Amino acid sequence: MSESIELKPQKQLTDINVLSDLLEFAMADFEKVCKNDNFQVNMGIWLNHYPDDPPEVCYGCLSGAVLYQEKMFKIPEDNFLDVHPNYETAKVANRMRAINHLRKGAIACAAEEMNIKLPEGLPCWLDVDDYNYDFTKQENFDGKFGKCMRDLVSYLRGKGL
Repeated sequence: MSESIELKPQKQLTDINVLSDLLEFAMADFEKVCKNDNFQVNMGIWLNHYPDDPPEVCYGCLSGAVLYQEKMFKIPEDNFLDVHPNYETAKVANRMRAINHLRKGAIACAAEEMNIKLPEGLPCWLDVDDYNYDFTKQENFDGKFGKCMRDLVSYLRGKGL
């Protein structure tokens, strides 16, 4: 399966080495996919495309939104796409996992993925608002989920992360 996925070079994502910058980058791409009817949010999968769907339709989480928006994938000939960090280069995979950890408030896990040492006394985990499937993508971006992620960016930046 991994040989059917061809990532396009994505210098910008792999050059990010700061947690706040990474989450800000992901939220910028998430904002774009919130306005795109062809991207369906599913925080339980990384990035998928199913054979019965039109070629432009994909499903994915916050990390998947980055891959989708940055066009870091190619739909294989069998029209089935299942992107997972284990299929990617280490730098892309680590950033995908770090974004996923940040969306859940797991700061220590995100830092570990990117080999970042946390300052002494910083909590390993913060309470965050989950993506709410009862709301539209845009309502999530504008509402609690988006605000929580933007607040986390500010918090991390204030801690030098």
